[in-house]
Amino acid sequence: MIYSVSTNSLSPTDTMFMSSAYSTPNLYCNEVADEVMSPNADLICDRDVEHATLDFLSYDDSFIISLFDSEIDQMRELESLPHVRGDSGLISARKDAVNWVLKVHACYRFRPETAYLSVNYLDRFLSSQSLPQQGGRGWPLQLLSVACLALAAKMEETSVPLLLDLQVKEPKFLFKPKTVQRMELLVMANLKWRLRMTTPFDFVPYFISKLSCLGSPLNDYSQAFSRASDLIISTCRGNSQMKTLSLSLSLSLSLSLSLSLSLSLSLSLSLSLSLSNHSSQRLSQQ
Repeated sequence: MIYSVSTNSLSPTDTMFMSSAYSTPNLYCNEVADEVMSPNADLICDRDVEHATLDFLSYDDSFIISLFDSEIDQMRELESLPHVRGDSGLISARKDAVNWVLKVHACYRFRPETAYLSVNYLDRFLSSQSLPQQGGRGWPLQLLSVACLALAAKMEETSVPLLLDLQVKEPKFLFKPKTVQRMELLVMANLKWRLRMTTPFDFVPYFISKLSCLGSPLNDYSQAFSRASDLIISTCRGNSQMKTLSLSLSLSLSLSLSLSLSLSLSLSLSLSLSLSNHSSQRLSQQ
């Protein structure tokens, strides 16, 4: 059974984390019906892949070092989830929420970055905010999932479904757009409006582009990036995305891709050693 939930039907206790402080109408984005995206729309564009490849080919190693510095600072703020650790009920509910997010992600053929950011926002929110106690966490976690997915889609996608249309793939609850918008504001406030994060997707294209043994640049790049994306998204199903250092994951992916594609490992290994030394120097200085 699907339940429709609006803030008018919630108790004061349940709505304590959705106070009127986050209901400023001026912060809402008007939803236009003709901007809705079809679930069957093809969002994969070769021109985007080619453009990304050329961009990374033009960067020198200082670019990846700057990304690495950014990630070190970012990871210092992202500790393991205090509210999730040891809470088997919430861990199970989080798994269900992530699975739903990934189903919707696949339905609309969103970019892989959208799925990763959705889970990132969800985990970061859970690290700083306790949800109202419900059976299996019920509607609060579902509402949080919808809000995080909507925010990630707005960050990464060129066409974003209406909030009602985003709630597909058999959700247990349906929320009015205004309810989701209020939750979006609460999420952004808890994340201190830091929605742009350094992710594995920032690193992988660089390493792939450095593997000069690729035969057909565009086709091989697209295939390698697709395989790397699948591996990255699979990590989102774990207990906590924040326990995974995206750089370490990216280095592992670059090595795996080198092996599977019968490419040279020397460049990846040298980059790995160089960045590891840089990391040690940064951490010792701080």
